[in-house]
Amino acid sequence: MTRLRPARWGVAGVLVASLLAGCSLSPDASLPVPGGNDVSTPAPIDDGPDASSGLDARLLSGVDRASRSDEERNIFAGWYTVAAEPEFGLGQERALQETIDAYVGDLSPEAFAGVAPPELNTTSTLTGSSDRMLGVRQTSYTFMGASGGSAYRTVWYDRENRRTLSTRDLFDSDDDWEDFRSLSAEQLAANDEVFPEEATEPAAALLDSVNFDSAGNALVEFDDYSVAPGSAGAVVARIASDDLLPLLSPGGLAVRAAGMDPAPVTSARKATDDDDGASSRRAAAPQASGSPARRSAPDCRKAKCIALTFDDGPGPSTPRLLSMLAEHDARATFFVVGPHARRYPDVLRQAADAGHEIGNHTWSHRSLTTLAPDRARKELAQTDDAVSAATGSAPTLTRPPYGATNAAVNRLVHTPVVLWDVDTLDWKHRNADTVARAALREAHPGAIVLMHDIYPTSVAAIPRILDGLEAQGYRFVTVSELLASSKPKAQITYSHGPAGK
Repeated sequence: MTRLRPARWGVAGVLVASLLAGCSLSPDASLPVPGGNDVSTPAPIDDGPDASSGLDARLLSGVDRASRSDEERNIFAGWYTVAAEPEFGLGQERALQETIDAYVGDLSPEAFAGVAPPELNTTSTLTGSSDRMLGVRQTSYTFMGASGGSAYRTVWYDRENRRTLSTRDLFDSDDDWEDFRSLSAEQLAANDEVFPEEATEPAAALLDSVNFDSAGNALVEFDDYSVAPGSAGAVVARIASDDLLPLLSPGGLAVRAAGMDPAPVTSARKATDDDDGASSRRAAAPQASGSPARRSAPDCRKAKCIALTFDDGPGPSTPRLLSMLAEHDARATFFVVGPHARRYPDVLRQAADAGHEIGNHTWSHRSLTTLAPDRARKELAQTDDAVSAATGSAPTLTRPPYGATNAAVNRLVHTPVVLWDVDTLDWKHRNADTVARAALREAHPGAIVLMHDIYPTSVAAIPRILDGLEAQGYRFVTVSELLASSKPKAQITYSHGPAGK
């Protein structure tokens, strides 16, 4: 039995080290795990706020990142998609929806009355990759106003049969499944901090995150507080490969192989002419004639200016958005999350080259007001690094997720802090006409407009918004251009600019 304590390893840090063993650049190095065999030390893959949190998604050709947010109830969820295999993404979405429904069911109006509001944040990492199987581990952090904890689920996708597998599907018969539960119970019983009733036989629902290390051992990750008190840290049971092998179904054996020795998958997706997520369509978007990146900014104390801002990207729809903006010689500001910046560096570079502004929206979209200062700094620093690597320049602005900030958070930020005064609620409506009407109705000189380029419906609303506002005499500027006359300062919050005469 292995007990992993966040103070030393980060949540399930050793589990992650085991999962990444197949990507090691130093095969002779080893990391001892208490109570088990040594596993290879992984090469660091910065795919999350901790140094190693998943396999490099570039193992899977054609993978895109998708996400959704609920700005009212502080929900953010991310997952992977592959255009040619829709069930891969849909299976993850179904699992996420169950988590979201449970969180929403526990909310009450009183929950938002405290100092720190509730939050649900789900991040996804690749844990297995082969021509037959793909594995994605979902880590869902729930904060209910006083304390928080993480739950774990691994979604395995059978590419041959195009279906998502449950943990039960990894085992051949009901007897084999019960034997696996008994083996898990034995490992729990070896830990004197585990609740006695859980050490007898863990509920099937608690066995929904099973992965494999490089030796073929199963790693069963239990939700925080589910089998032990919080003081025990994250609990992971290792089921020895020799005990496990006789129990696995053919699908389970394929899952084990994908986790033991992750392999690049190059045939997951075939680019098509109408797929604007394909790499062939991520080349520079068409731009207006001339050199738009050098155009002189208007004086927004005199001109009728408006700043369109887009959160949570970039994503597969962002190149299309850049083309639309270029047709109107319009500038916008993109507040990006780190994993998307790392996944789509060419899109980010294209945006910067076209004169758009890039802002920091943290790495994993956690509410900064609930984080310890060191963790909040890391959320910001990693996204700074991802943006710098893509564009050659660090973000010039910061937008805290959910607009949640305070004096303590602002002191951690090295740029102006930008909120908004027009919210299109595009994340809620997911309807292009509704989003366009909201933007046109609420627009006013000096406005900072909030939208999200992760939603195709929001991008589809942009031509109508640009045409409508242009007809009213608006100039489309970046946030820094809008605020220029205010000489914006780092660590100060801004939500609108000057209303031009």
